[in-house]
Amino acid sequence: MRNAIRFGALLAMMLGAVFTFAQYPPQQAFAARCGKKPDARPRLFATTNGKRWEEYLTLEDEPDTKGGAAQTAALFDAGANRYVVTQSEGPDYWLVRDYCFAPDGKLIGWRTDLDRDESWTYVAVAWSSEGVLKVESEGYYDIEKKLNDLPADAAQFKALTAPKLYDSFQELPFADLPKEPESSK
Repeated sequence: MRNAIRFGALLAMMLGAVFTFAQYPPQQAFAARCGKKPDARPRLFATTNGKRWEEYLTLEDEPDTKGGAAQTAALFDAGANRYVVTQSEGPDYWLVRDYCFAPDGKLIGWRTDLDRDESWTYVAVAWSSEGVLKVESEGYYDIEKKLNDLPADAAQFKALTAPKLYDSFQELPFADLPKEPESSK
């Protein structure tokens, strides 16, 4: 259920709908702190092989990723900053990462949200303080509360909880793509 709510929130956000993330406040708070406006329209990107990224005009144009190791991304101008959301899905997890880049392209904040088959979620948030990224909050949660103990199967997902950090906007795999896609793919 949480995956469906988050996917619905992400889908609405990517479509540029006036959507305030009411169903998922932590992502709303991160996006707002980065400077993203609720009605900002994104540039959409996807890869099915992890190597070649392409830009798409609409979500409907993105490749069918069922059963594949696909990744998608949405890039928003957030005032002077840039706000990027990436997502990937495995057979038994859903991973969403948010990034905030300063006007000079430097990473100033990140957020990781890993859902494990609706049984638990790992969330971590970091922001730059005096030029150094510091984790402000981190933990494992079930649907209702923070867990005191590590979930039994958390170790097998440890690599996914470590954020894939791009120190600058130019390190993103789709940063050098032209501004607008030539046509719908």
